[in-house]
Amino acid sequence: MARVRPDLVITYDPAGLYCHDDHVVCTEVLTELLETGFPHEALWYVALPRRLHAWVPLDESLKARRPAPTHKVFIGAHLLAKTRALLARALRLDLRQLAPACSRSAYSFPAV
Repeated sequence: MARVRPDLVITYDPAGLYCHDDHVVCTEVLTELLETGFPHEALWYVALPRRLHAWVPLDESLKARRPAPTHKVFIGAHLLAKTRALLARALRLDLRQLAPACSRSAYSFPAV
């Protein structure tokens, strides 16, 4: 951080976006680092829109950490890649209700 001096740091929300342990730890480490060592650096959290909260349940201990979004960022140029990544996660977890028209054979995602 001291060498690069970024204008903006973006990480997962404090709930790890979807309760992923590594994401929670990453957010905690980055937040503490910026608060204690780089208080003037901007920090943004990626947060799910409220309409998706029911689709991405969290452990009870993390629910209070899930923030509401305050800004929207247009990802139009990367929408297809983002959609494929989200579908890959849904299919790996066998959450087909998130992608009802899709099947594992329709996509070639690496096995977990």
